[in-house]
Amino acid sequence: MSENASENESSRAWNDGPIHISTQKMRLPIEVLQEFFQLYTLPEIRSLVKLIFHLASTDSSISIEKTTLLQNQLIKLIEAAWLLNTSGEEKNNLSNPNRLK
Repeated sequence: MSENASENESSRAWNDGPIHISTQKMRLPIEVLQEFFQLYTLPEIRSLVKLIFHLASTDSSISIEKTTLLQNQLIKLIEAAWLLNTSGEEKNNLSNPNRLK
């Protein structure tokens, strides 16, 4: 294997895993979710993500379709993380049809 190929393989391996999470948090990733949702409520983060993507789409070389798709997928990912971080009782309240009344 050439030196460049070895460097590319090493770089790819480094990028394939988390790079912003400490080793300790990698062992307990639920702590990352807990910290995140202590900082933001679900409505707040949805609004922030939409604002960020709106601002990015006004001055970007990325197509509006790709930006919108990424925004929607990121919001779904955040909502899934919220569900993983939420207690069973809170999840049950979400499925209660009377919760919005």
